[in-house]
Amino acid sequence: MPEAENREKIMLLTEELRVFGEMRLGPDGAIWDFKHGGSSEFVTVYDVQCFRKSDGKRVYDAVRAEFSRRAVTAVFRQSEIAFLRKDNA
Repeated sequence: MPEAENREKIMLLTEELRVFGEMRLGPDGAIWDFKHGGSSEFVTVYDVQCFRKSDGKRVYDAVRAEFSRRAVTAVFRQSEIAFLRKDNA
């Protein structure tokens, strides 16, 4: 990761997946792809771990993954999540 690039640990949800990773932050601290990403139809997540929501099974790991903006149902900053249920972590 370049030193100039600021990233935040996130949890991203799609209809089928719970995704843990990092997303870039803009100069104002907002998650870059959602506030500054312009017309891109995809968001980028780095250091990705993907879990199926149905059974919690880890199904993918990747250095970087692109997700359709339309597929994203929610994004949480991990620092702001109060707790994660162990049965679906």
